[in-house]
Amino acid sequence: MTEIPLLFCEGYTDELFIKALMHHLNIKRKIPTCNLKGIGKYKITAVRKFEQIQKANPNVKFFAIAVYDTDIFGTYKQNPPIDWNRLADEFKRRKVRFYEIGVVKCIEDWILFDYSSVLSHLRLKKNTKRPKGRNGKDIMKKLYEKANRVYLSGLKAEELIAALDFSIIISHMEITPSGKALLDLLRSYQ
Repeated sequence: MTEIPLLFCEGYTDELFIKALMHHLNIKRKIPTCNLKGIGKYKITAVRKFEQIQKANPNVKFFAIAVYDTDIFGTYKQNPPIDWNRLADEFKRRKVRFYEIGVVKCIEDWILFDYSSVLSHLRLKKNTKRPKGRNGKDIMKKLYEKANRVYLSGLKAEELIAALDFSIIISHMEITPSGKALLDLLRSYQ
């Protein structure tokens, strides 16, 4: 029986990005994605969604991939919102392979790998200096301000993600541990 990845992501921007990435990688088989709509209750929601999908597809064996932004974990070093070891244990108890992919800071950091397309989408000059920020989301907000727009993540990021050149993004993801891990997992399923 072939194992199928089941992707968990924490928000709409992540989900749109990952789906566009899979499209660019030319993955023909359908990979189910579960948008958990935030980091809160990630563990409970991920396990519950997994069980629902597994129950609806009893002849399919899934493995779980959790993609999440790591910027929130710097804020809560003492008491992080998710104990990844516990979540991994929940999946191991169900005899399911589990992979966690922590996007360094946030998904916008990966989006900014294609800085020129972001500038083009915002109709900013090609020589626009990259603003400083604590993470990609801060930088995106500053770039949108320069374009007299407001950066709204989530479903509102669809046009931006459609404007990206994923070959550039993938070349940068290849040299980051979390990016390479996600790409390898997705490619193994082609």
